[in-house]
Amino acid sequence: MNKFNEHQLRLWDNMIKFIDEYTENKINFSQLVSNLRGALQAGEFKGEELIKKWYEFWGALEIYNAVSLENGEIVKKEEVIKDIQKMRKYLEKVLHEQK
Repeated sequence: MNKFNEHQLRLWDNMIKFIDEYTENKINFSQLVSNLRGALQAGEFKGEELIKKWYEFWGALEIYNAVSLENGEIVKKEEVIKDIQKMRKYLEKVLHEQK
């Protein structure tokens, strides 16, 4: 795995904070999904396996988001919390490996 620079470390840490903000009801689900993707893109992260794994976790969240937007419904936290926790655990693991 490529070593993150300071900017990338900050952005990766921000992804964890975005999840915390969602679980604390500070941002909505759609904002969470958008913020996560924005941070990934801004970081210009390298490593095919890292990116592939990230999208596996994020993709599940994006599907919930897309379906809810299409149906005009709000995503219920209890429906997505397990997927969010899995992504948070992955983000923490990678961050720990980078430090």
